[in-house]
Amino acid sequence: MSLSISIVIPAFNEEKYIATCLASIEKFRQLIPSDIEVIVANNGSTDNTSAIAKQFSCDVLDLERGPVSSARNRGAAHASGDLIAFVDGDVELTESWFIELARLSNQLTKQSDLVTGKQCLVPDNGTWIEKHWFKNLKDQYLGGANIVTTRTTFNALNGFDEKLKTGEDYDYCLRAIKENKNYQVNEKLNAIHLGFPHSLKDFMRRELWHGEGDFRSFSQFKNSIVAQIAVFYFVIITLSLFALTLSYFWLSVAGLLLVAGLNAAITLKRFARCGLSTLVVNYYLNAMYFFARVGSLVRAIKNKKLTY
Repeated sequence: MSLSISIVIPAFNEEKYIATCLASIEKFRQLIPSDIEVIVANNGSTDNTSAIAKQFSCDVLDLERGPVSSARNRGAAHASGDLIAFVDGDVELTESWFIELARLSNQLTKQSDLVTGKQCLVPDNGTWIEKHWFKNLKDQYLGGANIVTTRTTFNALNGFDEKLKTGEDYDYCLRAIKENKNYQVNEKLNAIHLGFPHSLKDFMRRELWHGEGDFRSFSQFKNSIVAQIAVFYFVIITLSLFALTLSYFWLSVAGLLLVAGLNAAITLKRFARCGLSTLVVNYYLNAMYFFARVGSLVRAIKNKKLTY
């Protein structure tokens, strides 16, 4: 007997995309023979997200604003499915995603452990940032926009950590791996992320927000190589500029060359299989990425009492 399925969609101010997300579910849900329910965890939206979602065949939970981890957990608590798919409100699901979900629901039992999913695809008409940066990012850890897990695993891991402002998906994956919960990337779970940044300003804003979680505590900073590199960038550039004011020209140049070389090495490591044009663009974006993460430190200190 196939497992029942719940699709949980945390959403904050997603009026631009939520209809597309829910329409894709209605289009393909008949591909799943087992029971399926859709739950939109409206995370304190101030736009028309809730009203739009209520036009579709789904349960809408109107919640007070909180961390996305809390919205995911509230949605899961309301869900009745044995297999839970967490999908963001700015994601469009594909036919192959539903076919694979149906296969998983037939293959698994209520006692099965599983954490799976796939990094989201970019739209065919994506912007230069989407096509160069997000299309070519490879990560062994799943993003929260497209995670499938069993109820058994979700309960065993106590859901998403609500103390985390960001990175709750990364944390969930790490704990699943540590606890041997059958963690795997599934290349057939194709989902299209419509809400990737479309401009450099949006890109910087996104990374400012994502990086804030790495500076909420020393333990989180200690476990984030990205945060450590960002601080290294900041320290070396600051020292180089200070050296320049003291007329230590060559020392200043050496520091800036060190940062430039490190940025080149990281870009090559992250995008080694890409063409020259993508490497050039991503060299620039990689620098902006780490500078934004430095800004995350300032924001983390300023907003230390905020949890969302």
